[in-house]
Amino acid sequence: MNLSRRIAAGVAAAVLAFSASSAMAADIQPVIPAQPPVVVVPPPAPGFDWKGVYVGAFVTLEFDTDPPGVYAFAVGGQVGFNIVRGKFLFGPQLRVGYFRPEPAYFVTLGPRAGVLLGAQQRLLVYAAASIGYVTFPELFYTAGGGVEFGIGERFSVFGETRLFSFSGGDCCGVIMTTGANFHF
Repeated sequence: MNLSRRIAAGVAAAVLAFSASSAMAADIQPVIPAQPPVVVVPPPAPGFDWKGVYVGAFVTLEFDTDPPGVYAFAVGGQVGFNIVRGKFLFGPQLRVGYFRPEPAYFVTLGPRAGVLLGAQQRLLVYAAASIGYVTFPELFYTAGGGVEFGIGERFSVFGETRLFSFSGGDCCGVIMTTGANFHF
């Protein structure tokens, strides 16, 4: 075989090899890295909505200081209105109830003010005072504080302690109250 044929055969082999590798490269699918999975983080649960009107029920034990001991047991209902500014809450509260051992009805009206705590503001720590009237007839005053905890979206439970005194100068007693509220 002469030199020119050898060169021509070498060039033909090179062209054939190059075209075969180009065809194979075109057939290969490109490697695309897999996308990381999308993680959906749910939004945080909304905080408890303390604003507006609430209604509730309560149970009270009254402890007298002279002589010491449990003096009365009361049940009743309440309605109030909360105004919230940032972490601060204030508003009026009206309570109506019935107590024993001396059967009597009472009504109280007064303000309460507090601070909302926790990441979702479900805990309310508050101070409260009221003036009341009982069917003896006699006026009385209360002052104290408590805590209230929001459950779910609309309910809350509370516990509080107040001192009370009658307007006639008879002093003093302690009122311990627990109950639940529904917030509209």
